[in-house]
Amino acid sequence: PQTTKIVLEIANFTAKTIRKSGKRFDEKTDASIRYEKNIDTERVDLGIAVSLELFKELFLDCTIVAYGEAYPAATKCAEIAVSKKFLDIRLGKELDSTVIIDILEALGYKVTYQDEIYQVLAPVWRSTGDVSLKDDVLGDIARLVGYQNFEPKPLTMKVEHAICQNEVLLARRLREYLAFRCGFHEIYTYPWIDIKYIEAARIDITNSVSLATPPAPNLATLRSSLIPGMLEAISKNLRYFDKFKMFEMAQVFTKGEYHESVLEETLPIHKKFLSGCIVDKDAQNIFFELKGVLENIARYCHMENLSFTLGDRPLWADKNAYLAIMVDNEKVGEVGLVSLATMADSKIKYTNVAMFELNVDKLIPLASRTNEYKALPVIPDVEKDLSVVVDEDVTWAALSEAITSKVKEVIFVEEYRGNQIPNGKKSLTFRIKMGNDSETMTMDQINNKMNSVLKILSKKFGAVLREE
Repeated sequence: PQTTKIVLEIANFTAKTIRKSGKRFDEKTDASIRYEKNIDTERVDLGIAVSLELFKELFLDCTIVAYGEAYPAATKCAEIAVSKKFLDIRLGKELDSTVIIDILEALGYKVTYQDEIYQVLAPVWRSTGDVSLKDDVLGDIARLVGYQNFEPKPLTMKVEHAICQNEVLLARRLREYLAFRCGFHEIYTYPWIDIKYIEAARIDITNSVSLATPPAPNLATLRSSLIPGMLEAISKNLRYFDKFKMFEMAQVFTKGEYHESVLEETLPIHKKFLSGCIVDKDAQNIFFELKGVLENIARYCHMENLSFTLGDRPLWADKNAYLAIMVDNEKVGEVGLVSLATMADSKIKYTNVAMFELNVDKLIPLASRTNEYKALPVIPDVEKDLSVVVDEDVTWAALSEAITSKVKEVIFVEEYRGNQIPNGKKSLTFRIKMGNDSETMTMDQINNKMNSVLKILSKKFGAVLREE
């Protein structure tokens, strides 16, 4: 009864501010739940009108002596352009423009129609998220026409040819080749790597990406190579198995290159790498087995051939057993035996490890198959083994290339060093396939062919026939 003056506030609030404040203080109230939904500012006027009506009804002698308004940003009416073609296709029925205009104006829209385009201005009370797309206008029209008044029609479907994604197919073929044909087990590791395995692999972390909130203090670095993760997987699996084969295909991360935009400068660069290993006690066997896997990978995965050369030694590899992997004179990876120091730092004991790593992004899938049908020979081929003594620095690849054009096929059999072979020399044994499609080869023809092959090898490499 003593109240003589009342100040009445009717307000609306910016939805974004309310939502952020509620999240920051972890506080939910009836008001915050309501205001964070972006309520129409024009509803304040309705609140004022209702309030004044109540004051007039309850306090007949009251008088309004002051009024103030702060209106920083009005709710904008949604403006939407809707084409006649869009409505005709989506509705499945052509409606006269006057019918559409009448429907929309009855719902509070303002509509102008010109050049078969409806320029629609949504009412303010529906412009806070209710109506923002031309599909919303379409829905209002369909609802008022009545869904039962539209004739059902089947969906139109256009069947197009499948997109050939050679890079995706190559990644799948690589996995299938290693798993099904070569007997490897695929593994998945976390992208963050224990720092001790990065140090064991002797990998520089200068360009590595660090996590702001790592899962553990020693797991703050994202992998820039798959080698450390493979070392960790080998160390853990040796607790249960004496020998095994594993591979992993995953992304690696490095710091972004310099860009004018500061944002782009901080984005990491990610590449797809493939790594694999063979773990067993015989170091020589596993190295050559892994090299053979890589030599045949191009044939079965339908991509450009890989070649091998002596390059810069990866710091995790043994100094006597490593090769660089090349595609078109560009280095795409490396293969080698893991050094004793790296194995010791990784707690890998009583075994040997051959490992490789490839940059999958630099592998070149073939656009189309080049397989050609060749009929089986009517007359069986003749196979002869040949053993020659050559210098240690003569490679099998060079020797094979020198005589491949002279015979049907050259197959490596074995490499031998022993008491019968002089120091600085080695014996290479290979099988030669030769044949004649018109007639069976005579002994003289076979001997002449073998002599011509031996002559080529003698001239190019100083090879001599090995004496039994």
